[in-house]
Amino acid sequence: MGDEWHVRLQEWYERSLQKLRKKWWLWPLVFVVELIWHRIYGAVNEFLDARAGTMTDISKNVMGHVPADPITVSVVTGVIIIIALVVHAYIDTWRSQASLRQTSGSGGGVQATMLPSASLSVVRISNTQSRVLQFDTTGAGNQERSDLGLHPLKLLFEPPGGIVEAKDLPMPLKINGQKITVVWFTDTGFVVNDHGQKVGLRVSVLDSVPSSQKQLEAELFEAKRHPTQDEIRQIEIVGALRFYVWDIGELNKSLEEIQDLYMNDQIHRDVLLPLDSKAIPDEVKERKHRRLLEFRIAYRQHIVGVKQADRDFHSNLVDEGFPCDGQTYRDVIRKIENHHNLLRDQIDRRLKPFAKAANS
Repeated sequence: MGDEWHVRLQEWYERSLQKLRKKWWLWPLVFVVELIWHRIYGAVNEFLDARAGTMTDISKNVMGHVPADPITVSVVTGVIIIIALVVHAYIDTWRSQASLRQTSGSGGGVQATMLPSASLSVVRISNTQSRVLQFDTTGAGNQERSDLGLHPLKLLFEPPGGIVEAKDLPMPLKINGQKITVVWFTDTGFVVNDHGQKVGLRVSVLDSVPSSQKQLEAELFEAKRHPTQDEIRQIEIVGALRFYVWDIGELNKSLEEIQDLYMNDQIHRDVLLPLDSKAIPDEVKERKHRRLLEFRIAYRQHIVGVKQADRDFHSNLVDEGFPCDGQTYRDVIRKIENHHNLLRDQIDRRLKPFAKAANS
């Protein structure tokens, strides 16, 4: 967790530097501000120098009231250390965006089978003006709203207003000063975490694609029959697997970028072993190691999610688990591509009975 905190801090620092390079005119402004501060400091120093005797008397008076008893000093020091440990523990256990993703399958109110699909090949819904939800959260942490009836790609959370896209998830927001986190977009809605406090929300759909579940239910309705419980379960699994098809594509892109970082490192020239148990040093300082750490966290979460979404699915990527010592970048890329193809085949197998039913 400490490494993740360091990663976030370092990324904030790098983004700040990029913004400063773009806004070059800030540098003269910084110079002027520093010059003003220098004059202020100089004036304060002159004031103190002119009254050195008075300041010495005040200092002696203050020092005379500082406890010299060893027991008192020990107690005060102990209290300060305890406070420092509490603050450090609070910061070190702060849940990062990666840990929010992990809660989706760990009993926090969100089941892996309800994860969002990523079927972006269907036609987008343009008439979304009537798709608005207004509700209060329960104050119970993670909770799902599945009454949109479509798979959102972009939502507006109000008040005061924050646009959330699928590619940015999970995403923290502040609504009237209260913190929430939009965790997932699902096949028929979204998952939001209210961090234990009730929050009033108004959610509008700005962009979306049809829900896989609603589409299949419509096909069965046209075939003049209602879906069985087993068929509904199959529909939910398909929605989850479609999300993981998208997710493994993102992992593939991330690994390619990490390989570029390793190739461009002219100093160390390390060989990238993405899943090796010793690939991450004890102290994460370099950008390539930070990115690799993020990839490994997402990779493990992907495996856990796929297992929970469809226990009948198997691939080398899922069955071998993590870590996998000795596998090179090319080995992992091939394993990802094979896993991607097997996911699509599994989706087709689960949808085949519905196609037959709709045509019968």
